[in-house]
Amino acid sequence: MTGAFKVADATVVFPVDYTRLVWASVIGYLVFSEVPDIWTWVGGTIIFASTICITYREAAVRRARERS
Repeated sequence: MTGAFKVADATVVFPVDYTRLVWASVIGYLVFSEVPDIWTWVGGTIIFASTICITYREAAVRRARERS
């Protein structure tokens, strides 16, 4: 992760980092037979949606700075 932050912006690295949630759910299901409950899906959706919102907001801020 440290190497990724050195070469790329955090808005690029963090969405890739959040895929760990998906992999953890899949591995938990396959290895431990754990079925994700509704709160797992709700939490994952909130995290994903907030990442998308922050990414769009930061892109808008960056465009505004470039215009100035």
